[in-house]
Amino acid sequence: MVHQRALMYRQEELLEQWKSKRKHFLILSSAGKPVYNRHGDDNLISGYIGIVQTIISFYEGAKDQLKGFTAGGARFVIMSQGPLYLVAISRLGESDAQLRVQLEALYMQILSTLTLPNLTHMFSNRPSTDLRRPLQGTEPLLSALADSFTRGSAPTLFSALECLKIRKSHREVINNTLLQKRCESLLYGLVVAGGRLVSVVRPRRHSLHPSDLRLIFNMLFEAEGVKTGGGENWIPLCLPGFNKNGYLYMYVSFIDAEDQDNQDGRCPALRHDEIAVLLISANKESFYDLRSMRDAVVEELEKNCSMALIQTAIRKGRFTATDIIPGTVLHHFIYKSRSHVQFTMPSYEPHFTTLLARRRLLSLYHTLHAGVHAKNAHLKVHYCMSRSSVSLAWITPLFELYCVAGPGASRNALAQSANKVVQWARREEERIFIIGGAVCFSTSGNEDPANEISGLLTIVSPQEQFIASQGNGLKRNFVQSSQLPSDRKPTPAGEMHDATTDNDLRLRNHTITATRNAANPVDISNLNNQPTIQTKQTVTLVSPTS
Repeated sequence: MVHQRALMYRQEELLEQWKSKRKHFLILSSAGKPVYNRHGDDNLISGYIGIVQTIISFYEGAKDQLKGFTAGGARFVIMSQGPLYLVAISRLGESDAQLRVQLEALYMQILSTLTLPNLTHMFSNRPSTDLRRPLQGTEPLLSALADSFTRGSAPTLFSALECLKIRKSHREVINNTLLQKRCESLLYGLVVAGGRLVSVVRPRRHSLHPSDLRLIFNMLFEAEGVKTGGGENWIPLCLPGFNKNGYLYMYVSFIDAEDQDNQDGRCPALRHDEIAVLLISANKESFYDLRSMRDAVVEELEKNCSMALIQTAIRKGRFTATDIIPGTVLHHFIYKSRSHVQFTMPSYEPHFTTLLARRRLLSLYHTLHAGVHAKNAHLKVHYCMSRSSVSLAWITPLFELYCVAGPGASRNALAQSANKVVQWARREEERIFIIGGAVCFSTSGNEDPANEISGLLTIVSPQEQFIASQGNGLKRNFVQSSQLPSDRKPTPAGEMHDATTDNDLRLRNHTITATRNAANPVDISNLNNQPTIQTKQTVTLVSPTS
């Protein structure tokens, strides 16, 4: 009797611990078989898996696919991918679109192990297949990915990658080294340092998909299982963004990983100080060729001092906001280049040194991102004010900027700092981003190599594809007459404010007006002379023309 009571108490304690988690991920088959769960054991979650499968099946039977619902203060988002159901349960205030991106990443992680044809074949022959056995050993990868989403993952949120900041000439030397030493079987070659991309060599007509690179980075720097092979590994994997139907083979070598110092302000749990050479081939017999190439590349990088430059950049760590804007009110920012699908950000120090502080910062970025990317939203500038911070999101067809300042920061100071960040990013573009990368041209002469030089990464979001297709078309803004102060006349219906000569962000007295011109530099010298738009709301929206 005492034993039964102790067992029941233990089960209740485990259940309370499971419920206390602010985020859960569940993956199950269409037959209700559990595939993966981040928290809790099979005995604990089996009943909940059955409930979820029953709810989903009920809506599918009514020909009405269930995408999400809210219950108990948590948001449930469901995504169906072939024979699998992926479920995210979050109390962190993330939008459905953001949670779907995370579920898509988990699905891509499964495909990287099985490939789509293998997954489809298993369930077509036997719908009740237990997928946990084929996925055995990949749980650390899925858990590392899920934990990064819970902590807050900027690359996943912005669907972009971060590059190591080095001089353009130094990056070109590394690119040329990879090109000169490449072997015939090489498909992709990458140098990664500090969890950030340093250089890449790629074939013509093929660009690495951001989601594929995130899977690789998760494997190398989050799960840490790869490094158990003595710093050298040969890994078959599927890159779903490249080809979800087959495997590629990746040679991974870590260089002097034990000699790197953690001096960039990151906590030990997120330590990304290793330098790695990644060589990817479609030939499963190319291990020794790629190993020879690695030896030649490392030897040349050490000879031309590129390795020392990379190590110096890692030890130096990320810049701070005050390094680029002395005396700025900004505590942190993220600048994303939409054309290159890459982002840059300063160090978390000194304002966000703990995991909790960083989680709150990323939650704020999630809120800003959801506000400007909401469905049917025409919002280009989003301003938020709370007791703990003042924040701003500013998007154009060329870039996205997200800024966070202290609670006492004025809007005018925030606007000036935002413009200075944009100015700095344009000046330093070739240092903070990889533009083009190293391209292996064909020697057949059938195609023009000039037509193949494009961005390192492709824009994959349909929303971003639409915005990019508009080019410089979004050059005019109009203000609704209801937003005008009483002493100003409304703009005639046939006239609109022409923003083609402006490229500034003006914030004065409850005013938010965003205008853009990619060709002209930012000018905020006349900020105090600009007319303001009074409103009772915290934010006044300036909508683009339809």
